[in-house]
Formats: sequence, structure tokens, C-alpha cells
Amino acid sequence: MTKLVRQTAMKRTTLSLFVLLFTLSLGAVEPIRVSYREWKDFLSGEFQGLRLSEEGRLSLSLNIVDLAQPEENLIFAAVADSKGDTYIGTGHNGKVYRLGKDKFEEVFKAAEPDIFALASDGAGNLYMASSPNGKIYKRDGSGKVSDFFNGDDRFIWDLELKGQTLYAAAGGNGGKVYLINLKDGALMKTYEIDELNCVRLFLRGDKLWAGGSDKGTVYELTGERKESLYRSGEKEIKGIYVNDRNEIFVASAGLSMTKQAEKEKIVLTSQKASGEIVKLKSNGEVEKIWTSEDEIPYDLRGDGDEILWVTGDSGRIYHYASGKVSLIGQSRGKIALSLIPASNGWLGLCNFPAGIFRLEKGIRSQGEYFSRIHDTGSLSTFGTFSFRTEFHGKVSVAYRGGNTEEADGSWTPWSAYMTDPFTIGLSKKRYFQFKIRIDGGDPQSSVHGLEFVYLPVNVSPTVKNLKISFPAQPGAEPPANPADVVKEGTLRFSWEARDINQDKMVYEISLRREGETLWNVVERDWKSTTFSLEKAAMEEGEYQVRVVASDSPSNPETMGWKGEMVSEPFRLDYTPPEIEGNLGVAGGSLSFKVTDRISPIRSVSYHTGDRKWKPLFPEDGICDSLSETFVIKGAAGKVWVIRAEDLSGNVRVRVGK
Repeated sequence: MTKLVRQTAMKRTTLSLFVLLFTLSLGAVEPIRVSYREWKDFLSGEFQGLRLSEEGRLSLSLNIVDLAQPEENLIFAAVADSKGDTYIGTGHNGKVYRLGKDKFEEVFKAAEPDIFALASDGAGNLYMASSPNGKIYKRDGSGKVSDFFNGDDRFIWDLELKGQTLYAAAGGNGGKVYLINLKDGALMKTYEIDELNCVRLFLRGDKLWAGGSDKGTVYELTGERKESLYRSGEKEIKGIYVNDRNEIFVASAGLSMTKQAEKEKIVLTSQKASGEIVKLKSNGEVEKIWTSEDEIPYDLRGDGDEILWVTGDSGRIYHYASGKVSLIGQSRGKIALSLIPASNGWLGLCNFPAGIFRLEKGIRSQGEYFSRIHDTGSLSTFGTFSFRTEFHGKVSVAYRGGNTEEADGSWTPWSAYMTDPFTIGLSKKRYFQFKIRIDGGDPQSSVHGLEFVYLPVNVSPTVKNLKISFPAQPGAEPPANPADVVKEGTLRFSWEARDINQDKMVYEISLRREGETLWNVVERDWKSTTFSLEKAAMEEGEYQVRVVASDSPSNPETMGWKGEMVSEPFRLDYTPPEIEGNLGVAGGSLSFKVTDRISPIRSVSYHTGDRKWKPLFPEDGICDSLSETFVIKGAAGKVWVIRAEDLSGNVRVRVGK
């Protein structure tokens, strides 16, 4: 049954009146509408028992059950043995645990800090790969542990087992794949790949595929043949799966997987949060299935034509089948690290915090989606919340709001769940969050096409960074940006303005002379954030400029707001300084005074006919005032040329004897 949730005519009338009233009282012209219609609209939220389809539909998902949490910082590996027991490899204490009912039992502690890979054969033996010394230990069915293999590499990243051969992905001193005899731990064969590390292995039939870290290449290894099949645009191969049609699925990430820290400990590090899933078809075509600039795929697994992968830093689980991608859940950890086959589904590993979860095959009876916290930018009043459903179960929505970035005790409690469109009962709140619940256990129940409306309280615009620019002085370097050049004979005022309501703005520019109280308006309804003025229209003196921003174009008459900024005082000085005195030599010294009515003296220099200007300091040692006195001793018999410049760049030259 399809149900389109709409407002009734009465509700539409109520909403119209509601919007009109708040338009008159708050000043905003139009309410803002936020829609959740596409895949990308939902990704910023949190999924608990709901899945998201490519078409932007929420529906019930697989059940995720959190299991026991080990007392370790990190989990790196897991494997199930023939008896159904699950073993967990951890870091940075080098421990291996057996997962019992709701608890972990320690079964081994290595001398090395990290256990990156585990494998189990059908005879009850457990193989444990430690790093950074590149050792593999063997634990037999009785619990006895022995050294099984010591390689020349620092890291063992992955283990695969087939027949009487253990395959080990190694690295640190160059990427390698070791083929090890299960009977005695003897090295039978080594493949070398052109990577810093070999980090992933996949076996099918008599073929072996390996994935590298450094160049992000997938290799096919058969007999004496080593073939490069695919080089990702990302740095590291995170997962490989090959189906019955010989289609190869590859997960890759912009991730530097290892970094050697102090005391030989290993940490996961990310160079960029990006990743992709591709399918290499048997005809050589490469099909991109999924890409992200925010998430890193950490593992990829397959079951027939169905593909699963897990990501960080969102801890998400994705599913691919029949050409469609869906997001099917989230782990409690920020990084969902790995999946391993288990009875009735998959076991998942996560970190930050470390934990184990089980992804079951059955559909949940209930699930929820939590939206991100929406920032409206200012205090707002909210209107309707609407959505479309296709259901056999029950779809309901709840909401809350507050005035802090994080939902804390000052927020409103969650509202009651509502199954029909409603008016959001929030006023004068800046932040808003909603959640959606689906009940009933029917996988066909879905919700899509969400939309909510809010009306921000009108807030005054702001003006900042008001600057006055003058033409460049003669001989000065021109500005790097031609747009910054100020035309000769003009002043340019520039500023920045912001309106959090995103209203259109106009500006009023005014001038005021020093000592005056009234502003002289030189321009109204100006639309640009730069304004030029002819200097000839202004007398000499000290001025301030004021810029007033108004949001009146976007608001009803008398309902707009203004914001302003007043500049620091600036000078307009067209007159050079005076060089006072007869410039005659008396008693072997030349004495004179330099004065200016508006601008302090910047510099004084002189020459004696050779045109080599020499700086001259005043008697008090510094040019910092409107009047400065200068004395040159030993001046008799010379022709003197004096040059004085004020802070406005005006220059006066006098000649004397």
C-alpha cells in the first residue's frame, strides 16, 4: 500500500497563517526548506537498524548485535575455528583472546605488541601473526604454543590457508607473499611485489590475488607468473573478493596503514579520508561501485554476488547486490575494521572503542535514523515536517531543539512520535534534530522525501575589515592583484559584510570631518562592497568613513535591520610641508625647521650638489610630529638642497647656501 503523507486543507491554511504571522513579526521574506530526498542528504546522520538505499529511502535493515568488549585498545583480527570458537587478535599488548559467552579468555601473549592476522585449519590449530618482528606462532588443539615461522620482514598483515599451505602477506622491507608448509613451517615459495607492503590476500581455486600498500596495486599470482591486474588511484588495497564469474571486487583507500611509533608500536594513520569500491569485469572493464571523500573502506567481503564492506571514521556497513548500493548499518566504533563469516551472518570488528558485533541475516523489527544537528544560524521558529511513506508497518517522527551546538540538558526533550505531518512545536531555537522510527518488521516499509521548514529571526547584518586605500606612491611597487590598484586622484573604501539570514544587502556610505558630529551621506543604496570617491571633492583634513549595511531588500518595510562600522581616522593632505629658515650658514652650521599643518613629517634628506641624497635626523632623533628642527654642522661654503616629505607623500624641495 502506498500512502502519500500530505497536509489537509485545514493544515495548509494553518501553516499559511502561521508563516504570514511570523513574516510580519520577524521580518524574513521566505521560510527556509530543508529536504532529505537523495542518498547524500542522509549520510550525515546515524543509522540504528535502518538501511539507506541509493534512491534515498530508509527501511528496516539487518540486525546488529553488540557482543563482549575486550579490555584492549585495539582489535586487529578475528577467525572462527572448526569448533565454532572465535579468536581475536589485539594491540598493543600482543594478546589473543577466545570469545566465549559474553566474555573474552586470553589464550596467548606474544613478545611483539600487535597481532594483525589469524588463521585456523581444520585440525584445531591456530596461526597467529605478530608484528613488528614478522613472526607466526602456532597454537595446537591442546593450547600449546610454538614458534612456527620467522620471516625477514617486519610485518605480517594477512593470512590465508588452503590445504597444507599457509599464505602470509608481509611487508616493511618490500611487499612479499610467503607460501609456508603447514606440516613443518618451512618456506616453500616467495612472491615479491612492487610495493612497500603486501596487505591483502584472496584465494579461489588455484589462483591467488594480492593487494599492495604504497602504490595500491592488485596482483594475480599463479605458479611462476605474477601479473599486475589493477592499480587504484588510492594508496592501499583494503579488500579483494572474486565471485564465480571471475569478477574481481576491490576496496582501496587513501590510507597509510602503518606508522612506526615509539617503542615499536604500530598505529593506523590516514593521509586522506577517501576510498572506493570497484568491480573488475572479466572483459577488462572497470566499474566504479562506490566512492567517498569522507570514508575509508577497511575491509571487503563477498557471499556469491553480494558484497559487504565496512568503513571509518563512521563505522558504517555497506551492501552491494544487483547493481545497487545500500548502507545497512553502523557499528558502535568509529572504525569498522573487518568482517568474518559466522553462523547466521558475519562477525564484525570495530575500534574507537574496540568491540565485536554480529551482523545477523534476519530483518529487525524496529529501527531508527538520527539526523545530524541542524544549525539554522540564528534563533528560528519552525513550521511543518512532512514525509512520504510506503509501508505495511508504522513510520513515526520525533524531534528536539536547543540553543547549544550539542544536545545537552538545556535542549527540549524528544517530542512524542508522530505518524502524520505536523507543525514542529519549537520557537526561538537555533538547533534542530529529528529521528525517524520504523516499526513492524516488514522489509517493504520505507520512508523518503522528508522536508522541514523554519523561519529564522531576522538578525542585523555585520560589517568588518573596513579599509581605506590610496593611490600608490611614485616609484612604489604596484599591487600584485590589478584589482587592488587605486586610480590616481581617488580614494577607495572596501569592507566585508555578512548576514546570517542570507538576506540581500545595500550600503550607505558617509563621511565625517574631525571635530564634527554629523555624518555627510555620500551614497545610498549602494550594492557593492567597494566604493571610490574623488579626492578633489574633499577638503584637506582628518576624516572617518562609516558604512551602514541594511537587509531592507529582503525584508518588509520597517522590519529590516542594520549594522555598521566606522573607520579609524585618515588624513587628506594635498600640501607639502614647509622648510622654514634662510638656509644660510651661521657659525659653521645650517639650521632650519620643517613644518606641516596636517601630516607628521616622514623624512628629511639633503645633498650638496652631487644628487646623492643623505638622510637627516631631527634634533630630537625621530621624525614623529608636525614640526621638526634640523641642524647640519660644518656647512660653510656649500650649496644645500633640502628635501622634506610628510606622511601623505607630499614633497617640498628648497635650495640654499
